[in-house]
Amino acid sequence: MASNSLSGDESGLRSRPIVIGERSFPYYFGRHCITEIGAAIAALGADRLVFVTDDEVLSRYRRDIDRLAGSIPSLILSHPSGESMKTLTCLSGHLETALRAGITRRSVVVSFGGGVPGNLAGLMANLLFRGVRLVHVPTTTIAAMDSVLSLKQAINSGVGKNHLGTYYAPEAVFTDVEFFTTLPERELRSGLCEMAKNCLAIDPSALAGLRAVIGNMTAPDSLLWLLDASIAAKSAVTRDDTYERGAGLVLEYGHTVGHAIEICDHRVRGAAGLPHGTAIALGMLVAAHISHARGWLSDDEVSVHYEIVTGLG
Repeated sequence: MASNSLSGDESGLRSRPIVIGERSFPYYFGRHCITEIGAAIAALGADRLVFVTDDEVLSRYRRDIDRLAGSIPSLILSHPSGESMKTLTCLSGHLETALRAGITRRSVVVSFGGGVPGNLAGLMANLLFRGVRLVHVPTTTIAAMDSVLSLKQAINSGVGKNHLGTYYAPEAVFTDVEFFTTLPERELRSGLCEMAKNCLAIDPSALAGLRAVIGNMTAPDSLLWLLDASIAAKSAVTRDDTYERGAGLVLEYGHTVGHAIEICDHRVRGAAGLPHGTAIALGMLVAAHISHARGWLSDDEVSVHYEIVTGLG
């Protein structure tokens, strides 16, 4: 995929085209680029912006949301962070609030935060007037390097994760890697576990690069490399598989057991439960052992799983 010229120490935006089946959208990212992102959102010509976020992100980045909104009338919909956002109750409340605030078909829904606000915003955008424009502004590694690189938008049922959802493409994705430098270490590592999945299951040639950045994960150059590599890996398997039912199934590596660990732990410990990426890392170790037992992975290949997961803490 072609790249705009931009070295790691410059401000501004570089772009990558994301192609998923018949749909495509641009992914813009860089450093110190909130002004440029705001200008790009303004160029969409929305009559109103609806920001979907959580309380923790809002308290940390309220000034950035205001900068992105600029002079466009805006509504901020927030909720306590965590899986409790991904419910029918929260979805219904946000939809009613947005409609009462006067949004129209010309409005744009902007997800701002991690993967949970992103999923909620995506489903909202698809439901409102049978589809209004959607923009993602991920502020976490897990969202930027994984969840926004998919058309899947979903919330949880009372039975399990992501049972209620749809496939819906955003107009664009924008992020500033400076967001990631302020993340708690637990959240940063969670996102890098999904990048490790991409290396182990999709593009083993990227393992050398991952090893190189593990020791200095918050360096802007490292974050730019991780984001670029994640986009390349995920795009390679979704380009011809919109619904991730063929080649795209590899993106679920580690998720069968990982989701079970994640949802059980959150039911017991709430927000203190294991973050998504960490649970997926444990799920990959289980998958590696099962594969080894069936004669598909060697001892050395299982050891690489442990090396990478241990390196990520």
